[in-house]
Formats: sequence, structure tokens, C-alpha cells
Amino acid sequence: MDARRKSTRDPAGGKNDHSLTESSLLLPASLKEAIQPHDPVFVVREAVSEYARRHAGETRPRSIGALRTSDPALSQKTDELLAGFGA
Repeated sequence: MDARRKSTRDPAGGKNDHSLTESSLLLPASLKEAIQPHDPVFVVREAVSEYARRHAGETRPRSIGALRTSDPALSQKTDELLAGFGA
């Protein structure tokens, strides 16, 4: 993957305040045809931007994998160990 940074103009004609990373992307012919007559660069940029917006702030819970035990059967005894908790 080619990762050169350069400053370019945005589609609206203004100068970007940030540099862009150039990447190569291989598209199946069927996908390229499906997005015609639009420029694949703008379609991919919009898709990545939407993906980043949707997933912004998503983090894995920090508690996953936090407990280590020497008892290999602990997961099989959860009902017994948690008896009396909850209603």
C-alpha cells in the first residue's frame, strides 16, 4: 500500500486544512460499474467518513479479559457461585 501524504483541494474547491494519505484500492469491476458515473475516490472517501462517524467513540469494555484464574472449571461453576445474586 502506497502511503504518501499530500495536501490537495477538496471537492468543493477549498484547500484542505489537513494532509491526505494516498492509498491504492482494488475494486471488483461490478462495484466500479455500480458507482458510475461517480468518481470512486469520492465514493470511498464518503463511505470511510460515514463508517468513522458511525463507529466514533466505540470502545471495547475494559473488563473483557480482566480476570485471570488458576481454576479452569470456573466458567462451569458460575451458577453455583452466583446463587443468591439477583432476584
